Amino acid sequence: MSKTAPLRVYIAGPMRDLPRWNFPAFDAAAAYLRGRGFDVVNPAEMDREEYGDAIEFALELSPGFIADALARDIAALATCDAIFLLAGWGDSKGANAELAYARAAGLRVIYSTPASMPTLAKVDPDRKAHPVARGVLDYFPDAIMAIANVSFRANEQHNPGEPMHWAKEKSTDHADCIARHLIERGKMDTDGLRHSAKVAWRALALLQTELESA
Repeated sequence: MSKTAPLRVYIAGPMRDLPRWNFPAFDAAAAYLRGRGFDVVNPAEMDREEYGDAIEFALELSPGFIADALARDIAALATCDAIFLLAGWGDSKGANAELAYARAAGLRVIYSTPASMPTLAKVDPDRKAHPVARGVLDYFPDAIMAIANVSFRANEQHNPGEPMHWAKEKSTDHADCIARHLIERGKMDTDGLRHSAKVAWRALALLQTELESA
């Protein structure tokens, strides 16, 4: 009985203007994915192989380096089944170009974090006005556990064998789903999860997408 080849995943994310070109974040993601059985393509490793370890600590890059590296990286991405987006990818021209190719080629898109997660500074400069632990976790511990289980079960269903991530493109009708599950509130769905837990999950998803697009 032959084994199924592991999913080949390309790591994309910001590099320019970050300390050590953000190599540590790429390496951490590569270790995380390999630890879960994925075949990983890490651009940071490709840079070291081509230019030597010193590239990680270079303060300046030679003219044409970015264009050459991007062409090489797109070619490597073309050999993959999925793209794994690191935090901050939305502000990276290179990562956005790689994502555009991945989508055009029909590759799976895996987000390590939401596309443009609003930071507390963007929402409100007063971080004390956002007591996440005392104002959310301490208020709704059982509900948060139920919502987390919805996320886990959904990932097992829609992204089997993949790291936990929100495949946003697979379901976007949050308002309609909220209404449907709200009608059945107080009951269990056919998968054994509470309709009310799914109402809460969909409400969070709707709010998250609104905040990201604001």
